[in-house]
Amino acid sequence: MNQQENTTTDENPETLSNFFACIAFAYKSSPLPIILTALFLVWVVIDWQSGWKVLDNVKILWNNELDQIVSLATLMIALFVWYGEIAQDWRNNLPKRLTVQFANDQGELVLQCFKAHLSDVADIRTLGQQIASQMCDNNRNLEFRAPYIKQSAGKILCDPEIGCFLLYYATFTFINLPEGLAQGQYKEWREPFKADDLKSTYPNT
Repeated sequence: MNQQENTTTDENPETLSNFFACIAFAYKSSPLPIILTALFLVWVVIDWQSGWKVLDNVKILWNNELDQIVSLATLMIALFVWYGEIAQDWRNNLPKRLTVQFANDQGELVLQCFKAHLSDVADIRTLGQQIASQMCDNNRNLEFRAPYIKQSAGKILCDPEIGCFLLYYATFTFINLPEGLAQGQYKEWREPFKADDLKSTYPNT
């Protein structure tokens, strides 16, 4: 007889336990809205049960004054949210550039490439390694401190030629200097990133 393996799937993952876990997380991360909502609900129940009629006075005050204030505040909040979304979309669509530095084991700068074209933030490490390889005569055997790569968040800058752009910084540290790079030598690479744009200098020259 052929036996079929039975698999079970949750058709409704939004269980009660998930709901309470979400509430607990919300309370831990931002407790003030939950506390205020709970106090308001308790107050409404007490007022309704005791016959204080405080809510009737609140309704009158709301209709006379608070309604217009809350409507204006809601409009302002909506405008701020809209602006925040537009600003984030604008930032995400800006051209990206990467200035990447390479230091030796003593922390001295040996390679630097300015404003390389970057397609995605996730490519920073890969692009940095490719740049180092090309700056070291296409040496593929580069030894970096892999856990010690420093990376900064993007900073918005403006340039007359490309307009506003996001500039990222990354710093790599060599375990050993690659072949072809002499001790005390410093190389830099700038646009348009041709072979002639790769400059090499020494501290004593």
